[in-house]
Amino acid sequence: MDIGSVVLGAGAGMLAVVQLIVLKRFETALKRQQDTREKAAIVAELMAEWIAVPEDLSRLNRLSFQAFLWLPEPLAVELSKRLNHDPEAIPARELLLAVRRHLLDPKDKLDAKRIIVFEKP
Repeated sequence: MDIGSVVLGAGAGMLAVVQLIVLKRFETALKRQQDTREKAAIVAELMAEWIAVPEDLSRLNRLSFQAFLWLPEPLAVELSKRLNHDPEAIPARELLLAVRRHLLDPKDKLDAKRIIVFEKP
């Protein structure tokens, strides 16, 4: 076996390792994005159901329980205040914005007034 073959073999092995590392990082980023979307969907559904005042509370309870399992304490406290109609609760839009910033980017510049809430006339 000559030195050229050894170098080529080592180079191919290193390339395979680098490809595996890049693939693993991509899979991790993809999983993180999916997890973020699922968490956002739980809070969005919870707030939508809560505003609608449903007759069947089982779905509302399930969404509430799911949200409280992963929200950090300050957001969980704010969600609890909002769902309990606490006079000190932050508005729903502000709460959604706080969750958005927690999930996406603490420096997010979106104004809470830009979050649309449809209400029955």
